[in-house]
Amino acid sequence: TPTSGTDPRTPNALPGATIGNEALVVPPTQDAGLSVAVTSATVSAPTWVVVYDSNNGVRGNALGAALFFPQGGDKTINLLRATVTGKAYLLGRHVDNGDKQFSMTNDKPVTNAAGNPVYVEFRTH
Repeated sequence: TPTSGTDPRTPNALPGATIGNEALVVPPTQDAGLSVAVTSATVSAPTWVVVYDSNNGVRGNALGAALFFPQGGDKTINLLRATVTGKAYLLGRHVDNGDKQFSMTNDKPVTNAAGNPVYVEFRTH
């Protein structure tokens, strides 16, 4: 489990890590393209798993999102823009506000004890 970071610009990103009290597991290296595989996302409420650009470890633009439910399982997240070979990306989670429509504003991010969003990093090949 990642430790709490003190710099809000630096996410706690670990490949295929367990974050917070719930697990988010992704292959640490994935094929570049228009989808991202999530091996497991264990959540206690409907939660969006979101793929972001990584700008030197800082969260950039959202590329795509998929809604995961408590029964878990693997899923593929379809992206609006393809990932690029040799680049790092971040996955984060936002708890759905009940409307089952992803919103960066209305769906609150999952955070660590310091209140900072927590991310899992993966690379493309």
